[in-house]
Amino acid sequence: MGARILLEGLHDKFSDRDFAIIWDSYIPTADRRLKAAQELNLDAHEIKDVASIGQSFDMFYDGEFLFNIGHGTKEKEAKWYEAIHGEKLPSDLEAVLMSMSALEKGKVYYQKGRWVDKLQKKIKLTAEIKNKIIRYYSDKVSKDLKLLQKSVSRNDFLQFIKYLYKVLRNLQIIYLLQNNRPIISEKFFDERFAKIENGEIAKLIRNVSSQIDMNSIYKNTLETASVFNIKQSEKYKA
Repeated sequence: MGARILLEGLHDKFSDRDFAIIWDSYIPTADRRLKAAQELNLDAHEIKDVASIGQSFDMFYDGEFLFNIGHGTKEKEAKWYEAIHGEKLPSDLEAVLMSMSALEKGKVYYQKGRWVDKLQKKIKLTAEIKNKIIRYYSDKVSKDLKLLQKSVSRNDFLQFIKYLYKVLRNLQIIYLLQNNRPIISEKFFDERFAKIENGEIAKLIRNVSSQIDMNSIYKNTLETASVFNIKQSEKYKA
C-alpha cells in the first residue's frame, strides 16, 4: 500500500486536508472504511464508491479539519495517468494534470517497493504531450470566447458566467503548462503565480471582480434559497 498526501503548499481557513491511498489489489468496502473512521472518532460526511473509474472517495471531519481521502489501486492508478498518452485526451484532463502535479509535490508517508517513486518517473509530461495539451486548451478557449460573445449578445447572465469561468481557468492552465509550473487549483493561482509573474490574467480577474459585489450576491442568493426552505449547511466545512 502506498499513501501520499496531496498538498500544494498553500491553504487558508477553508482548506481541507487531501490524502490519496493506493491499495495493492482492492479497496476496502465502504462499511469497513466507515468503521475505521468511527474508531478514530471522525464524523463521516461522505463515503462513496465510483464504479466507472474503480475509485472511492471519503470525507471525514474531526471537529477541526475536513479530510478528503481518495482510494485507488495499483493496477488502475497508472492507467489513469496513461490516458494522456492516448490519441484522444481524456475528458477529465484537468483532474489528471492536477493529480500529476500533486503526486510530484506531495509528501509520501508510506510506500511499498518504492512504487510511488516509480510512478512519478513514469508519468512525467514530455514536451510533445505538453504541446498537445496546450493546443487542446487553446482550442477550447477559442470556442468558449465565441460562446461568451454569444451570451453577451443574448444578455444571458448564467451562460456568461459559465463561459467566462471556462475561459479564465483554461488560460490559467495554458500559462502554467507553458511555464513548467504545477497545475494547481484556481483558488490559489493568483496568490501563487499571477501576482508575481503573470499580470495579464490577474489584471483581467481583478477588473471583472471589481464590478461585482460578491457579498451582496451571496446574501441575495441566501434569501432566494430560503423561499424554497433551503438553508446554508453549517456542518459542511470545505
